[in-house]
Amino acid sequence: MSKVLKSDGHCFYLAMDHGYFQGPTHNLENVGKGAAPLLEFVDALFVSRGVLRSQINPA
Repeated sequence: MSKVLKSDGHCFYLAMDHGYFQGPTHNLENVGKGAAPLLEFVDALFVSRGVLRSQINPA
């Protein structure tokens, strides 16, 4: 958590895990592509393990 929380104790994160709970959601089929332009604005990206393994480039 120390890598995510800022020194003031705050964090801005983006949760992209709707497909895990609700099945495929229109325009979220490729989470990695959708998240890429937003990553510079967030401190953390919250996804399910399946999304992390199949959609997010580890680089």
